Amino acid sequence: MPGLYLDQASLPAGTVQVFQETDKPDPKVLGGRNCYVVESGTKYWSNGEEWLVEAGSGLGASREVTYITVALGILGQSNELGATCNFNATANKYFYGSAAAPSQGIFEPVKLAPQGFGSMFTYAADLLARDGISVRLMNGSLGGASMLNEFTGFAWVAGRANSTNYRGKRTASLGAGDLGHRGDFVFENGRLYECTVGRSDLAFLDSLTPIMFNGVPYYSTSSIVRGAAAALTAASKPTFSASAIVGDTVVDGAITWTCVSSTTTAVDHGNGLFVFKYDDSNFDPYYACARLATELVKYGNDNNPAPLSPRNQYVYLQNGQSDAGILSALYTRAVAQVAAYFSNKRISVICGLSVFSTTIGQAAYDTLETSFGGGGLASTPDYINGPISTMLSSMGFGKFKNPSDVDGFFGNIYFGTSLYRALGTSIDGLLYPNGPARIHVNSSGMVACAKALAPRLSKILRRSD
Repeated sequence: MPGLYLDQASLPAGTVQVFQETDKPDPKVLGGRNCYVVESGTKYWSNGEEWLVEAGSGLGASREVTYITVALGILGQSNELGATCNFNATANKYFYGSAAAPSQGIFEPVKLAPQGFGSMFTYAADLLARDGISVRLMNGSLGGASMLNEFTGFAWVAGRANSTNYRGKRTASLGAGDLGHRGDFVFENGRLYECTVGRSDLAFLDSLTPIMFNGVPYYSTSSIVRGAAAALTAASKPTFSASAIVGDTVVDGAITWTCVSSTTTAVDHGNGLFVFKYDDSNFDPYYACARLATELVKYGNDNNPAPLSPRNQYVYLQNGQSDAGILSALYTRAVAQVAAYFSNKRISVICGLSVFSTTIGQAAYDTLETSFGGGGLASTPDYINGPISTMLSSMGFGKFKNPSDVDGFFGNIYFGTSLYRALGTSIDGLLYPNGPARIHVNSSGMVACAKALAPRLSKILRRSD
């Protein structure tokens, strides 16, 4: 087999040797995107630009891999965002920058999420690079976000409450990546109303100069910052007219509701809520999905500024803690709508589930796992016929697919790794001992999560078992 062969003496201990394009054998084969990776124990990789071989024992014959480049967007919450690592980027380098492909500038977060806390997906990208898969990461996660509340959105059905704070609609006004957000929604007397005067929130901000929000200076945020809760509804319910037309308003204490729809056809009813459909104008209240989709479609790589083909654009949906405790039917609807949104844009979707929280408990996570596999941790999962897959199929998107299936415009939705199932419930050593509800993984947890994610990701990204 043609390839690059080295003996142990050519690699001084503790060094990394870099082989540029001109040093590689058989450029014609390489030009055809076949790379030959030199083995050095478990530490070898190729990024298509240069070969990096870490010194060590176990050097042997080369093995052939096919080099591919993919764009991978991440949509989750704080664990996925990476707001969980030690902030020391030097001590935790694998979570902040790629060791495998430094010339490609893989740093986490590369796009969208600005805080630079490191992530499990950066290390997962390094593991994939060793298989000849160059992952262009874009992290669109939103700390504290729920698939139901923040990524999909819903309306309370006759559920407006007295003396209660609601989120009001806020247009983009702060600059530095600020997108604003939609207000909360209620469905009253046959009409859909949006809160247009209420609490203001903040999400997705990246600024080198401080921006004042609620009297606090922010340089950047990719977590939800809740605004002041001074805006409350009245102590008794006002009248919502059955004949209201779009644009009519209802003053409700310090809250103002504005009629945005006089029909129910645009919303999906489930369990006392209207869960917005992926093609509804009220879907995605913080514009998180739209923001990530835009970057995925336009984002190329360092050596080819043109966007990658739709076949090589993916989004990884991985949430958990913020949705733990809700009904499985609601979580099913939320994940299905988010998956359908990206799939309809010809972005392939990989659906996973985040890591277990010992404080939140197994019952709540079993509810989420049920949405995917039809049962909790003790059950044998059936993802192909599970609730989310069944719902997507009924919507015309096909069921969850095995990696070997041929993808098309619809049905390009895959099941990734459930970290809850992969790592189980005995994970005290992988979690920070303090913090909110013990939901954040530590550095060891980051490594464990990355190693659990990478094998399945590799199969999906290569479309082969």
